[in-house]
Amino acid sequence: MALQLTGVDGATEENIARVRSELGLDQPFYMQFWDWLTKSLKGDFGVSPLTNRSIWIDVHAALPVSLQLAAFALLFAITLGTPIGIIAAVYSSSRIGQAIRTGLIVILSIPSFVIGALLVFFSSRYFPNLYRSLFVRITENLGENLLVMT
Repeated sequence: MALQLTGVDGATEENIARVRSELGLDQPFYMQFWDWLTKSLKGDFGVSPLTNRSIWIDVHAALPVSLQLAAFALLFAITLGTPIGIIAAVYSSSRIGQAIRTGLIVILSIPSFVIGALLVFFSSRYFPNLYRSLFVRITENLGENLLVMT
């Protein structure tokens, strides 16, 4: 990482050693981890070596969006999962129950990042009017916010 931060032109041994010392990369791993753990428990996440901004600023900006997205995902999972689970339980010995169980096993076997990438691809390709990439806060416009979250 120190080599990447110094750049091609400034990659001298002295510059690499200086950057490694500034970032604490010259210390043993357990000391680096302990330093990170104690600072992060105090709320000090450090400064990004790439942007020179406090990491807390970026986390603070992304946290409301992430929490709202997590809440919508949980609501969606409960809304969809509860009826499917009830149907599978009621018809457990029939072909419907077996088909639901088989389908869920197949879906759960696919890694979530693959499903996410496929959902983004297909929704942006076949439903371009629904695909939004700019977040609108819920306090600004409820309708646009719900459209972005779907």
